[in-house]
Order: sequence, then structure tokens, then C-alpha cells
Amino acid sequence: SSCFPVLNRHPASPADPAPAMGKRAAATGTIQAWKRFRGAGTKSKVNTIVSVLKDSTLECQVPASARSMLAEGAPTALSTAVEQRHKFQIEMFALIAETLNDMAKRLQGKVDEAKSAAAKLTAEQEAKKVELTGASHLLTEAKDAAAVKATEYDDAKSGREQMELALASLESDGVTLKRRRDQIVKEQSKFTDIRDNMLKVLLEKGSEAGSEKNAKKLCEKLMKQISQLGGEPALQASAPSVLLKKPEERQGFDSHVLEAVEAVLQSRLDSIQKGLDEVDSEEKAREPDVATKREEVNQAKAKCEDLKSQLDAAEEVACDKEVAVVATKTLLEESEKTMQEMSQKIDTAVAEVLAFDEVLAIFKDLEERSNVVSEKAVELVVEHLAPAEAQTVS
Repeated sequence: SSCFPVLNRHPASPADPAPAMGKRAAATGTIQAWKRFRGAGTKSKVNTIVSVLKDSTLECQVPASARSMLAEGAPTALSTAVEQRHKFQIEMFALIAETLNDMAKRLQGKVDEAKSAAAKLTAEQEAKKVELTGASHLLTEAKDAAAVKATEYDDAKSGREQMELALASLESDGVTLKRRRDQIVKEQSKFTDIRDNMLKVLLEKGSEAGSEKNAKKLCEKLMKQISQLGGEPALQASAPSVLLKKPEERQGFDSHVLEAVEAVLQSRLDSIQKGLDEVDSEEKAREPDVATKREEVNQAKAKCEDLKSQLDAAEEVACDKEVAVVATKTLLEESEKTMQEMSQKIDTAVAEVLAFDEVLAIFKDLEERSNVVSEKAVELVVEHLAPAEAQTVS
């Protein structure tokens, strides 16, 4: 026979559920049974301790089989007052106390572990806040630097555009001069042709310049130009007949007429040459300015390219700094969420400890429960009753 008294298994009931060992109550979303037993009676208190021993969610060093043994023997031992306890029941109290204390220690350990993790996370958050302050400061500096480079680049670009406009104006003047030169050269070619192919031919051959008809035609064209060039009426009247004479037929006065015709053409050619010389002079005068402006524009372009490279680099730095700020803020936000979860975890762990403190208090009440105390309480009640009622109680 066993040294322990035979313990009857109490049937499961709504007030005394007995979850199977190894299943977590949290998985079902229900409140553990031991948290629901809060009656003042001995049976309710015993049920609370038994449900604690059966609750596999409460960790302890005692293996599941041993806890089952304790849960089986607990009702009889815990229901027995101090005066009636067998030494084995006293040992049962000691084993249960050891088990409960280990559970309480582990629950408190979870609180301490959660608080330690929260403290570590808080320190990390403070470090991240300092890092964010530094990163924000660096971002501000980078943005300011980029803004300065942007201003420098805009100013340089504006200066370059002004120089390009000035150069374009000079080059436009050059185009105008070229057009003037082309027009003058064209006119020079025209009157050179009149002189060489009309006047000289008539001077050298007279009416024998080709056919007589051809000679007259050349003479008419020549005299038309003389007229347009402002030749005197007397010259225009006398020159055709002289020009159409054969060279050997011309008399002394005829040479004066021919010289006058030549003088009119030469005057026009001299005027044309003077215009060409003026154009040449203007072109030479503007060449240094054009060369200077071109050099200034080239330097301005090079400066703009350099400043654009500096601006791109500054903006890239600012972009990197902004990425760093965003990354740090993201980490802080995630850390805040984690801290909220930790706070809830701490609250839950603390609530578990407080709830288990009640279990320990219940166990202490059962451990110290005495029949003597109960009998004394009855005597006190009897003293306050009427004699008839006291006889009834006795």
C-alpha cells in the first residue's frame, strides 16, 4: 500500500476546469483557470492552487509528470488543517511551496527581463535622437551649401549669357560689315567691268569695237552710267562722238573729253575703294574686341561647367544627408512601436506577477489554516448570542 492517502480526482466543472498538460491556455484566448478561482472558501482556494499546478503556461523547474503528481495529491493535503496534517502532507506543502516560489521567481524574471530590454531600447532611442539631431544639423549645412552653390551657378550662368549676348552683337556687326563689303565689291566689279570692257574698248578701237552697231551699243551703255554718275551735260553731249571715232581720227580736244569720261569712272572707283578701306579699318578695329569677348565667353562657360559640377556634388551630399535623416527617423518610429509593445509586455508581466502574488497569499492561508482558529471564532460568536440562541448553537 502507498504511504500517501488515496486522493480522489475532482471532476472537471465550470468552476474547476482542468486543462491538459502541455497545452497553452493563451492559444485558446481564454483566461487561465487559476485566475478565475477567487472564492474565500477553502475549496475555492484549493482549486486555485491545483489549477496553478496544472497550468503548463506557468513555467517552473518541476517536470510535467511531477506537477501532475502534485496536482493529484494537492486537494487532500491543502484541505487538511495544520493540526491534522500527516508528515507526508507537510512534505507535500513544502514541495508545492517550492514549485510556486519557482513559478513566482520565473514570472518576476520575465518582468525584469522585459524592463531590462526596455531600458536598453530607451538608451538606444536616446542615442538615435542624438544621432538624428546631428544628422539634421548636417542636412541643414548641406542644404545651405547647395543653396550657395546654386546661387553662384545662377550668377555665373547669367554673366555668361550677358557675355554671349555681347559677343553675338559684335558678331552681328561683323555680318553687317561683310554684307557691306560684298555690296561694295560687287559695285567695284561692276564699274571695273565698265572701265575695262566698255571704256577701254572704245578708247582703243572706237567705232571698230566689233561692228558699228556693237560700238554704238557699248557707247550708249557707257554714257548711261556716266549720266548716272553725274557727268556734266556738255560731257554727255560731246563724249559719244569722240568715243565712236577711230583712235587715229581723234583731235587734241578729244583727249580732254576722253580724260573727263575716265575721270568720272575713276572717281566712282576711288569712292568705292575708299568704302572698302573703311570696312577693312572697321573690321581690324573690332577684331581685338571680338577675340576678347570670345575668350571671356569661353572662360564663363568653363566657370559655369565647374560650378555646375560643384552644385551637383553639393546636391548629392544634401540628398545623402536627407536619406540619413529619413533612415534615422524611420528607426526611431519603429523603435517607438517596439517600445509600446514592450510596455504592454511589461504591463502584462507585472499583472501576472500581481495575480500570482494572490496565489501565494492563498497558499499561505491554506498552509497556516488551523482548526483552533476556527473553534475560537465560534466561541466568540456564541458569546454575543442570546442564551436561547447560544443553546441552539451548542
